[in-house]
Amino acid sequence: MRPGREFALKRALSPLLGSYDVVIIDCPPSLGVLTLNGLTAAQSVLVPLQCETLAHRGVGQLLRTVREVQAITNPDLVLLGALPTLYDARTTHSRDVLADVSDRYSSPFWRRRSHARSSSPRRPRRARRSSPDERTRARMLIANSPTIS
Repeated sequence: MRPGREFALKRALSPLLGSYDVVIIDCPPSLGVLTLNGLTAAQSVLVPLQCETLAHRGVGQLLRTVREVQAITNPDLVLLGALPTLYDARTTHSRDVLADVSDRYSSPFWRRRSHARSSSPRRPRRARRSSPDERTRARMLIANSPTIS
C-alpha cells in the first residue's frame, strides 16, 4: 500500500479547478480506493439512494466512510444528503424503504425523487389506414424511383 494514495485525484484536479465552475466525480458503489479518492477530492457529496432493500443496506456504511473522510483526509467535505432514485410511488416497498432510511439515518434527504419508468409495455397505436389517393401516390413514387443495382 502506498501512503497518501487517497490524495491522488485531489492532486490531479487541483490545477484544473480554476477552469471549471463544477466538477462532478462519479464514484463506484464500492468503498474502495477510487471512492476514497473521490471523497477526498470533493467539496461536497450527494449520495444516490436506490429505493431497493439491498441498495439501502450500504448507506450506513457509506455515511460512516464520509464521516471518517471528514475526520482524516477532507475536513471540509459537506454531506448534501441522499437523493432517492428509482422511486416508484405505486409500490409500498419503495415508500417503506424511503421511510426506513429517513428514520434510521440523520442525514438530510432530498424530497424530489427520481421516478422509475414503468416497465409495462405501452399500448400499441392503431395503424392509420391510408386513403386511396395516398396509396396511388406511393405506387407512383415507387414506380418512378431509380432502381438501385
